[in-house]
Amino acid sequence: MPDYYCVGPSMAADWGDEAPALSRALARRVFGYFMPYRSRGLVVLACIGAMAALGLVPALVTKGVIDYLANPTAGIGPLALLVGAGVAASLAGGLVGVLRTFQQTAISEGIMFDLREQLFDRLLRQSVGFFTSSRSGDLLWRMSNDVGGIQDVVSQTIFGLVSDVITVASTLLLMLALDWRLTLAALILMPVVLVPSR
Repeated sequence: MPDYYCVGPSMAADWGDEAPALSRALARRVFGYFMPYRSRGLVVLACIGAMAALGLVPALVTKGVIDYLANPTAGIGPLALLVGAGVAASLAGGLVGVLRTFQQTAISEGIMFDLREQLFDRLLRQSVGFFTSSRSGDLLWRMSNDVGGIQDVVSQTIFGLVSDVITVASTLLLMLALDWRLTLAALILMPVVLVPSR
Protein backbone atom coordinates (compact mmCIF):
# COMPACT_ATOMS: atom_id res chain seq x y z
CA MET A 1 0.00 0.00 0.00
CA PRO A 2 1.56 3.36 -1.01
CA ASP A 3 2.33 6.04 1.52
CA TYR A 4 0.38 9.27 1.22
CA TYR A 5 1.95 12.58 2.08
CA CYS A 6 -0.75 15.16 1.83
CA VAL A 7 -2.42 18.00 3.68
CA GLY A 8 -5.34 15.87 4.78
CA PRO A 9 -7.06 12.56 4.17
CA SER A 10 -9.57 13.97 1.69
CA MET A 11 -6.71 15.13 -0.53
CA ALA A 12 -4.79 11.88 -0.33
CA ALA A 13 -2.37 12.07 -3.24
CA ASP A 14 1.22 10.94 -3.23
CA TRP A 15 4.16 13.03 -4.38
CA GLY A 16 3.81 11.71 -7.94
CA ASP A 17 2.60 13.76 -10.87
CA GLU A 18 -0.83 12.09 -11.04
CA ALA A 19 -3.64 14.56 -10.43
CA PRO A 20 -6.39 13.41 -8.06
CA ALA A 21 -9.79 12.80 -9.61
CA LEU A 22 -12.18 15.71 -9.25
CA SER A 23 -14.86 14.85 -6.74
CA ARG A 24 -17.42 16.69 -4.66
CA ALA A 25 -15.32 16.21 -1.52
CA LEU A 26 -12.23 17.60 -3.22
CA ALA A 27 -14.14 20.61 -4.59
CA ARG A 28 -15.62 21.26 -1.15
CA ARG A 29 -12.16 21.12 0.39
CA VAL A 30 -10.66 23.43 -2.24
CA PHE A 31 -13.39 26.04 -1.81
CA GLY A 32 -13.10 25.60 1.94
CA TYR A 33 -9.72 27.31 1.75
CA PHE A 34 -11.51 30.44 0.50
CA MET A 35 -13.91 30.64 3.44
CA PRO A 36 -11.58 32.55 5.84
CA TYR A 37 -11.12 35.14 3.06
CA ARG A 38 -14.74 35.49 1.97
CA SER A 39 -14.93 39.16 3.03
CA ARG A 40 -11.91 39.96 0.88
CA GLY A 41 -13.47 37.90 -1.91
CA LEU A 42 -16.61 40.02 -1.75
CA VAL A 43 -14.44 43.15 -2.03
CA VAL A 44 -12.76 41.65 -5.12
CA LEU A 45 -16.16 40.87 -6.67
CA ALA A 46 -17.30 44.43 -5.96
CA CYS A 47 -14.11 45.75 -7.59
CA ILE A 48 -14.70 43.53 -10.63
CA GLY A 49 -18.24 44.89 -10.96
CA ALA A 50 -17.05 48.47 -10.55
CA MET A 51 -14.30 48.00 -13.13
CA ALA A 52 -16.80 46.48 -15.57
CA ALA A 53 -19.11 49.46 -15.09
CA LEU A 54 -16.27 51.97 -15.42
CA GLY A 55 -15.10 50.16 -18.55
CA LEU A 56 -18.40 51.07 -20.20
CA VAL A 57 -17.89 54.80 -19.65
CA PRO A 58 -15.65 55.35 -22.73
CA ALA A 59 -18.38 53.93 -24.99
CA LEU A 60 -20.97 56.22 -23.41
CA VAL A 61 -18.61 59.20 -23.65
CA THR A 62 -17.97 58.45 -27.33
CA LYS A 63 -21.71 58.24 -27.97
CA GLY A 64 -22.24 61.51 -26.12
CA VAL A 65 -19.50 63.27 -28.09
CA ILE A 66 -20.91 62.05 -31.41
CA ASP A 67 -24.41 63.16 -30.40
CA TYR A 68 -23.06 66.54 -29.31
CA LEU A 69 -21.08 67.07 -32.51
CA ALA A 70 -24.18 66.23 -34.54
CA ASN A 71 -25.97 69.19 -32.92
CA PRO A 72 -23.52 71.52 -31.08
CA THR A 73 -25.97 74.15 -29.82
CA ALA A 74 -25.27 74.20 -26.06
CA GLY A 75 -21.71 75.57 -26.16
CA ILE A 76 -18.52 73.85 -25.07
CA GLY A 77 -19.74 72.97 -21.54
CA PRO A 78 -21.36 69.58 -22.29
CA LEU A 79 -18.33 68.49 -24.32
CA ALA A 80 -15.95 69.39 -21.48
CA LEU A 81 -18.20 67.52 -19.05
CA LEU A 82 -18.12 64.40 -21.23
CA VAL A 83 -14.34 64.48 -21.56
CA GLY A 84 -13.98 65.05 -17.81
CA ALA A 85 -16.25 62.07 -17.11
CA GLY A 86 -14.08 59.89 -19.33
CA VAL A 87 -10.88 60.98 -17.58
CA ALA A 88 -12.45 60.54 -14.13
CA ALA A 89 -13.65 57.05 -15.06
CA SER A 90 -10.14 56.10 -16.19
CA LEU A 91 -8.61 57.34 -12.93
CA ALA A 92 -11.27 55.61 -10.84
CA GLY A 93 -10.76 52.39 -12.79
CA GLY A 94 -7.04 52.50 -12.06
CA LEU A 95 -7.63 52.99 -8.33
CA VAL A 96 -10.21 50.20 -8.20
CA GLY A 97 -7.77 47.96 -10.09
CA VAL A 98 -5.08 48.60 -7.47
CA LEU A 99 -7.53 47.67 -4.69
CA ARG A 100 -8.58 44.54 -6.56
CA THR A 101 -4.97 43.44 -7.09
CA PHE A 102 -4.15 44.02 -3.43
CA GLN A 103 -7.13 41.98 -2.23
CA GLN A 104 -6.47 39.14 -4.71
CA THR A 105 -2.84 38.98 -3.62
CA ALA A 106 -3.86 38.95 0.04
CA ILE A 107 -6.25 36.05 -0.61
CA SER A 108 -3.77 33.98 -2.61
CA GLU A 109 -0.93 34.60 -0.14
CA GLY A 110 -3.21 33.70 2.76
CA ILE A 111 -4.26 30.43 1.16
CA MET A 112 -0.63 29.64 0.33
CA PHE A 113 0.33 30.28 3.97
CA ASP A 114 -2.47 28.02 5.22
CA LEU A 115 -1.45 25.20 2.88
CA ARG A 116 2.24 25.46 3.71
CA GLU A 117 1.43 25.45 7.41
CA GLN A 118 -0.67 22.30 7.01
CA LEU A 119 1.96 20.63 4.85
CA PHE A 120 4.70 21.44 7.36
CA ASP A 121 2.58 20.12 10.23
CA ARG A 122 1.93 16.95 8.23
CA LEU A 123 5.62 16.50 7.50
CA LEU A 124 6.51 16.85 11.17
CA ARG A 125 4.26 13.90 11.94
CA GLN A 126 5.93 11.59 9.41
CA SER A 127 8.15 8.76 10.55
CA VAL A 128 11.94 8.81 10.31
CA GLY A 129 11.73 6.24 7.52
CA PHE A 130 9.87 8.74 5.36
CA PHE A 131 12.73 11.25 5.56
CA THR A 132 15.40 8.62 4.91
CA SER A 133 13.59 7.34 1.81
CA SER A 134 12.65 10.78 0.44
CA ARG A 135 14.99 13.43 -0.83
CA SER A 136 14.69 16.68 1.09
CA GLY A 137 15.10 18.69 -2.11
CA ASP A 138 11.96 17.10 -3.58
CA LEU A 139 9.98 17.95 -0.45
CA LEU A 140 11.13 21.57 -0.46
CA TRP A 141 10.47 21.86 -4.19
CA ARG A 142 6.93 20.59 -3.72
CA MET A 143 6.27 22.94 -0.81
CA SER A 144 7.59 25.98 -2.67
CA ASN A 145 6.57 25.42 -6.29
CA ASP A 146 3.37 23.39 -6.08
CA VAL A 147 1.84 25.52 -3.36
CA GLY A 148 3.17 28.65 -5.07
CA GLY A 149 1.12 27.78 -8.15
CA ILE A 150 -2.00 28.54 -6.15
CA GLN A 151 -1.37 32.25 -6.59
CA ASP A 152 -1.85 31.90 -10.34
CA VAL A 153 -4.99 29.80 -9.86
CA VAL A 154 -6.57 32.30 -7.47
CA SER A 155 -5.59 35.57 -9.12
CA GLN A 156 -5.68 34.59 -12.79
CA THR A 157 -7.94 31.58 -13.20
CA ILE A 158 -10.79 32.00 -10.71
CA PHE A 159 -11.08 35.78 -10.44
CA GLY A 160 -10.05 36.16 -14.08
CA LEU A 161 -12.93 33.95 -15.17
CA VAL A 162 -15.40 35.89 -13.03
CA SER A 163 -14.06 39.17 -14.40
CA ASP A 164 -14.37 37.99 -18.00
CA VAL A 165 -17.96 36.80 -17.49
CA ILE A 166 -19.04 40.07 -15.84
CA THR A 167 -17.28 42.19 -18.46
CA VAL A 168 -18.84 40.30 -21.38
CA ALA A 169 -22.30 40.41 -19.79
CA SER A 170 -22.15 44.15 -19.01
CA THR A 171 -20.80 44.99 -22.47
CA LEU A 172 -23.52 42.93 -24.13
CA LEU A 173 -26.20 44.63 -22.04
CA LEU A 174 -24.88 48.07 -22.99
CA MET A 175 -24.76 47.11 -26.66
CA LEU A 176 -28.35 45.90 -26.48
CA ALA A 177 -29.40 49.12 -24.74
CA LEU A 178 -27.72 51.28 -27.39
CA ASP A 179 -29.02 49.40 -30.45
CA TRP A 180 -30.31 45.84 -30.28
CA ARG A 181 -30.34 45.44 -34.08
CA LEU A 182 -26.69 46.36 -34.46
CA THR A 183 -25.83 44.08 -31.52
CA LEU A 184 -27.68 41.18 -33.13
CA ALA A 185 -25.88 41.77 -36.43
CA ALA A 186 -22.50 41.87 -34.63
CA LEU A 187 -23.22 38.62 -32.80
CA ILE A 188 -24.24 36.91 -36.04
CA LEU A 189 -21.15 38.14 -37.90
CA MET A 190 -18.72 37.39 -35.05
CA PRO A 191 -18.31 33.64 -35.83
CA VAL A 192 -17.85 34.46 -39.52
CA VAL A 193 -14.90 36.70 -38.62
CA LEU A 194 -13.40 34.68 -35.76
CA VAL A 195 -13.53 31.14 -37.20
CA PRO A 196 -11.37 31.84 -40.30
CA SER A 197 -8.86 33.80 -38.20
CA ARG A 198 -8.28 30.73 -36.01
